[in-house]
Amino acid sequence: MKIQKLIAREILNSAGKISIEVKLFTPLGVFISASPSGTSSGKHEVKFDIKKSIKMLNKMIVPEINSIEEIFELEKKFEKNQINTLPLIYALIKALAFEKAKQPWELFNVQLPSKVLMFNKIVGGGLHARALTKFQEFLVCPISDSFDKNLEIAYDIHKSFGEEFEVFGRDLEGGWVTRMTTEEILEALNKKINEAKIKYKVDILLGVDVAASSFFKNKKYGYNSKKLDTNQQIEYISDLIEKYNIYYIEDPFNEEDFDSFKIFKNKFPNKMICGDDLTVTSIPLFMKAIKKDAINSIIVKPNQVGYIYKTKELCEIAKRYKVKTIISHRSQETNDDTLSDMCIGLNCDFMKIGLFGGERVAKLNRLKEILR
Repeated sequence: MKIQKLIAREILNSAGKISIEVKLFTPLGVFISASPSGTSSGKHEVKFDIKKSIKMLNKMIVPEINSIEEIFELEKKFEKNQINTLPLIYALIKALAFEKAKQPWELFNVQLPSKVLMFNKIVGGGLHARALTKFQEFLVCPISDSFDKNLEIAYDIHKSFGEEFEVFGRDLEGGWVTRMTTEEILEALNKKINEAKIKYKVDILLGVDVAASSFFKNKKYGYNSKKLDTNQQIEYISDLIEKYNIYYIEDPFNEEDFDSFKIFKNKFPNKMICGDDLTVTSIPLFMKAIKKDAINSIIVKPNQVGYIYKTKELCEIAKRYKVKTIISHRSQETNDDTLSDMCIGLNCDFMKIGLFGGERVAKLNRLKEILR
């Protein structure tokens, strides 16, 4: 596949901030991709200068590409430049798939899964919303064999929550913003989940992204009316899990506190204890978490680590250790839908994504198309 030209430029993402778009010109057409950003970002995730990246991308000479392996080698070649090449790599994957009459996910040589489960955001808080709750995401995961049915159930719960409880618009990822406390939100979501279980006759899991690093300061977790030390945080989150039957718990502790994650994983062996800020899609940090026995699931965000070849390797290692992988949207998203192909191509167990906003609906529609 010959690359005739590429053009990189600034675009606005879903939060009205700057992201990078790449237009890739080949003899078969023009292929466009863009990369997202995060509002709540881990201390150890990569951060590239956007203007430098655009300048260097526009000077790049991309060689002829004929395989996904050659795309990975290109990533490695440009890695020393410390720029955001992700939109270029996404565009190359799209272009190569088109030339080979394949879907982008098929380049990764995986089989189409029988089903893809999602954690969908219903209520938002933390850095994503002006709300009482410090927790960043309240999620549901319907479990049927039909992607379309699971999506229908999630939208129904979202709609029903907004109709019954007082809300004040949506946050950056489409979750409801409310002045309810964390406990009130969990109580309300349990009510909505139980109603949906009866209506649809399927199991539905409840999840939270605590994003604890975002309110951890001076060795305390700062809630509105209290400050908790680590032991008190363990006790508080444990009580919530047991009282509200929470199945999925993401980042319940500060991103440096592997020991508390380990305590939690051992205390709740049948729950999903997930690292995001803890691991930031980094193989060295993931291996540290494995050695510490800290997690049994991990958030996968390609732009956290900056490279698809590293993301792919992480997912493969996670499979070997029987750690569940959850590919995730970002708060500052674009309309690029490649993340859905990455979900399938990287053989992820779940996708975490909001239900509203064109940038998220584009990814949901792409999953519907893949799984039709």
